[in-house]
Amino acid sequence: MAKVNQGSSLKIGKSWLSLLLLAAPLAMTGCSSSLPPETYSRSHYSSNESTTLTLTPATTTVAPGANVTIGIAGGNGTYTTATATTGTITASTATSFIYTAPTSATAGTGVVITASDSAGASGTTTLTIGSALTLNPLSPTVAPSGQSTFNVSGGQSPYNWQITGGGTLSATTGASVTFTAPSAAANVTIQVVDSSGTTATTTVVVGTGTASTGTWAYIGQFTAQSLGIGYCGSEAPSSCTAKGTMCYIMAGSWYDSSASATKYNVFTCQ
Repeated sequence: MAKVNQGSSLKIGKSWLSLLLLAAPLAMTGCSSSLPPETYSRSHYSSNESTTLTLTPATTTVAPGANVTIGIAGGNGTYTTATATTGTITASTATSFIYTAPTSATAGTGVVITASDSAGASGTTTLTIGSALTLNPLSPTVAPSGQSTFNVSGGQSPYNWQITGGGTLSATTGASVTFTAPSAAANVTIQVVDSSGTTATTTVVVGTGTASTGTWAYIGQFTAQSLGIGYCGSEAPSSCTAKGTMCYIMAGSWYDSSASATKYNVFTCQ
């Protein structure tokens, strides 16, 4: 009868037991290197979709009746709604919409704008209603060749100026300009436009008075009115419209050997 080597049998049994113990965790968890489905799903969502929309500008001031473009970013790119606590929202696109402030809003009023996408992501921005565009002075009267300064406030800078009907402006941009009237009577329209397209307009009446830009000086008597010399009136005024201009006053008549003629006292503005 063959002898059984018990020592060898025991060693083999212990080796199989070790292998079984090592294999047990693998059998319980499975031999897969993939993440569990729920872990993968959360990771995939957080890396591809944002739950917050970004609205720009983050804050700004808009004049009553003016509009501003609000940009949208983030989320899933399909924007469904946009609301404002006051004012209106129009012309929505894939990346922006236009907000228009109410014309009767009080300066300093805050406006909260909220936008959302089809996945439920949302974002907000806060605007402030500013002051209305105001132009001063309104409907002034200016003497021929005289000057007047106009100022604008409120609205949204920068400002651009326009003029029709005669005269000139010292600048076409800025918050203040000086108007120089034409040399003859006229109605002149001055308009200022802010960056939102809002306008303010005034009409300047250029009258027939004189501006204090010089004084009249007597230069002599002449027997004919020179072309371009205006009539001063019964006597020379104390001030005149533009230096270098001339005017005449009828001074009576006399007789000489060749003909009778009317004489004029002629003045120049100095």
